[in-house]
Amino acid sequence: MRIANILVFVVALIALIQTLRLFARSRSSIRATAFWALVWVSIGVFGLFPRAIDMVMHSTMMQNRMFFVSLVAILILYAAFFRQDTLSADTRRRVSRLAQEVSLLRLELARARPEGGERDDKDNNAVSDQ
Repeated sequence: MRIANILVFVVALIALIQTLRLFARSRSSIRATAFWALVWVSIGVFGLFPRAIDMVMHSTMMQNRMFFVSLVAILILYAAFFRQDTLSADTRRRVSRLAQEVSLLRLELARARPEGGERDDKDNNAVSDQ
C-alpha cells in the first residue's frame, strides 16, 4: 500500500467526520449529510483499495481509469449543482412570497393608522436619515 492511498483515506475520513459534525450541530440536512457521507466513504474505500475502481470500471465496460474517475466526478458535481440550483430557486420563491406578505402587512398597518400617524412616521424617518 502506498502513502498516497493512506493519505486519500485519511483525508476522506477527516471529511466524513466533519460532515457528521455539521449534521450533529444541525447545520446540514439529512439528505446532504447522506450524500456527502456516501461520497467520502466511497473515496476512502477506493483510496484504500484502488483495484475496486478497476472492478467497477470493467463492469461498466470502460477501459481507462482516469476517464472513469473523471466521469464519475463530473456526475457527482452535476448532482450537487442541480440540488444547489433547486434549493436556490426554492429560496428565491420563499423570499418573493415573504416580500409580498410584508407588503400586505404594511398596507394593512397603514390603513389601520390614524391620519396623523403617517406624518409622524415620515418625520421619524427624516430625523433618522440625518
